[in-house]
Amino acid sequence: MPDDDAGLTDEIVVELNPAPTEDSPGPDHIAMPPKPTKNSPISAWVDYCVGLGADRTYITHDTQHYVGVVTDPPLTKAQLIALATSLEG
Repeated sequence: MPDDDAGLTDEIVVELNPAPTEDSPGPDHIAMPPKPTKNSPISAWVDYCVGLGADRTYITHDTQHYVGVVTDPPLTKAQLIALATSLEG
């Protein structure tokens, strides 16, 4: 380990993904919401799709594609149901 005359070293240690503890289980331990019914609000379907692994930002906000600058609106309830069905396997 290199050091200078003052005893300082050039080594840095950082823990990027700390192991979860009992007090802080981490984001992977979020409870999976129950599957909503077709009459459930869009927010319930968003939470369910996110629980299945979808990106919340993609399904709730406008996105821009820079091939001609097209703005896609957030997904509709029918699209969310189709996405949930495909993510369920």
